[in-house]
Amino acid sequence: SLQQGDIDMMIRATITPERQQYAWFSRPYRQEVVALFSKREQHLPVPFHYATALAQRLTLIGPASGQYDAQFEKYRPLFQAHQLYTPYPDAFVGTELLFASPGRGELLLADADIFYHQLGTARLNQVQLVAGSLNISPSHLMLSKKTVSAATVAAIDRAIQIFKTDGRLAAIERAYRPAQLQAQINAHTR
Repeated sequence: SLQQGDIDMMIRATITPERQQYAWFSRPYRQEVVALFSKREQHLPVPFHYATALAQRLTLIGPASGQYDAQFEKYRPLFQAHQLYTPYPDAFVGTELLFASPGRGELLLADADIFYHQLGTARLNQVQLVAGSLNISPSHLMLSKKTVSAATVAAIDRAIQIFKTDGRLAAIERAYRPAQLQAQINAHTR
């Protein structure tokens, strides 16, 4: 839809060469945090890898579409080929699939901010971040070249820079990011 000009903008986008053919990208406006989660009862080995999950025939609940880290993109087709992939349309649904009965998968790849919000405090102790799976990357606005001018993108970039410089973007992120995730990010970036 964005490529055709039916919509003007999408949030939380990753820059790819293919997308750059039909879309503008803003400066990064936030850090997207994607991670692999499991229920604590899985007792996964540390360190853990997608190859281990395939060898153990664990089902991965993952996004139906979108661009994610290189390791996930390498292994997603393998999980699909072995019928060990349950796609979800959004992270809210993905979170519920992890807790579905009967189970829909042992592992969940999701936007960690959304996952923790959907999870809630009652289920917090039932899940674990899979060791080594935290992927932090810049997130951009993606705007249609058919409907959005380069001047508009430049104005958006100026606004992002102002909000980043004066601390408003960081304050917004702190306001919605769950404390547990922030602690995991801090440990990861040390």
